[in-house]
Amino acid sequence: MAFDIWKFLWYFMLASFCGWLSEVAYNAIVHKKFKNPGMLNGPYCPQYGLMIALPWAVLTALHLEHGVVATLFFCLLSSVLVEFLFAWVLRRTIKLRLRDYSGFKWNFRGYICVPLALLRGVIFTPILMFVVPVVGLLLNYVNRTVGWVILGVFLGILLLDIVITIITIARLSHQFKRLAELGAMVREARDALGSAVTEKTLDAAEAIDDLDLDEKLLKAQESAEESYTALLNKSNFFKRRFLSASPDMTSEQYEKELDAYRITTAERKKRRAEREARNLYEYEATFENPEDRPFAFGMNLTKLFWIFLIGCVVGFVLEECWAFFIAHTIELRVGLVYGPFQPIYGGGAAIITLCLYKLYKQNSVVIFIASGIIGAAFEYLCSLGQEMVFGTVSWDYSDTPFNIDGRTNLMFALIWGTLGLIWLKSLYPAISRWIEKIPKRIGGMLTVVLAAFMIFDAFISCAALIRADERSRGIPATSSFQQFLDRNLDDDYLALVYPNMQKVNEDGTKSAPLKDIDFSGTAEDLQSAENE
Repeated sequence: MAFDIWKFLWYFMLASFCGWLSEVAYNAIVHKKFKNPGMLNGPYCPQYGLMIALPWAVLTALHLEHGVVATLFFCLLSSVLVEFLFAWVLRRTIKLRLRDYSGFKWNFRGYICVPLALLRGVIFTPILMFVVPVVGLLLNYVNRTVGWVILGVFLGILLLDIVITIITIARLSHQFKRLAELGAMVREARDALGSAVTEKTLDAAEAIDDLDLDEKLLKAQESAEESYTALLNKSNFFKRRFLSASPDMTSEQYEKELDAYRITTAERKKRRAEREARNLYEYEATFENPEDRPFAFGMNLTKLFWIFLIGCVVGFVLEECWAFFIAHTIELRVGLVYGPFQPIYGGGAAIITLCLYKLYKQNSVVIFIASGIIGAAFEYLCSLGQEMVFGTVSWDYSDTPFNIDGRTNLMFALIWGTLGLIWLKSLYPAISRWIEKIPKRIGGMLTVVLAAFMIFDAFISCAALIRADERSRGIPATSSFQQFLDRNLDDDYLALVYPNMQKVNEDGTKSAPLKDIDFSGTAEDLQSAENE
């Protein structure tokens, strides 16, 4: 070939992404909202990629890349043909039109609006003449191997996205067909029931009474309507995204079913808005009379303590699931010696709530980034504090990419961001309502008892770790409390509750995890020292 396929694919990829950005920017400026445009789910519009890459390939093959007239001609031609063929294939194969230009002047069978397509070609001409050559020069500095890997990942994701979209469209088409059949059944049942009810002859009335025909028809109608409603509400993320991204889509076969589906989607959005308004109540509600306030109302220490406590338990569950499904092991992962608690999760939930409580109306991206930064920083400080106080660490991410001193990494920052977003948008309002339903008197007593237990648990856990460090240095127990710790919270018990904890040596190296250390010799040596 007379053109570089490597550059062709790069131009296609970059133009697809830039085209997607332009569509997003247009929706943000004109409609004041973010909307993922196009049929596909990812951040790309392949039509734009082809409208740039195809004329570049033709011009390069014909050695006309510097000609203004030739560039303009092929840009206009590609803009018209790509949009027309894309719309024509969709209509011929699945009977859908994403956009119908029938109401525009100078349209061609509703497939394209010729003036708009020509305007797009005119805009692409200077891009192809001035921007693409600069990008081509920059691509010369990209390592070919790395470049092919990036292209392979992009094309693989694009192909997977196309397959998912085809499956989504096929399922929607099947769903619309079934909806049409059920709609016909409902209409037939209604017509038959109406005919039976309005029959005036005595013989017919007796026959109806004998056969209970009206009751059977009524049941058939109700059954068909229930099936129709259930099928109409059957949806998933890809179906909803596809329909929301194509508000002007029309169907030649199932227009009524498509309209009904859109009505159902609108009702679903209305319920979601009601749920969001109910969630906002937890952030904005006020009471003029303090006595009318429920237990732990608003943002206060009591509410934060309950959030911390719930976060500790949820964190324990998440850690156990991670150990079982990801690490493929069964082990106890707790942060305190007594009870199923992971304080780092509880503390993270409380800190994220306290710091982002007033940002609940912000864009989800802002909350996600802020939660990721706060969570990662909190995780880093917890690891640093544990090492400074106890000389140990409970996690080490040194072997993972994008880590910071082995105390946190990019992956867990993204996890913190996701958890923080879900927490602030959905979980916190629901849990806050649940907490506030606790009777004031009972809630106050429970708070005191649980807070006292958590303080005791934290104290005894810290004491056990300090005593473990003393045992590792051969220091015998000199008090009854230390003897209590040696008997009940010995090294074997700590290895059970803190299996991945590692001691940090003076040279910065880390010992093996507690679960891999044999403590039998240490216990015998300490017993001999105490006897002496």
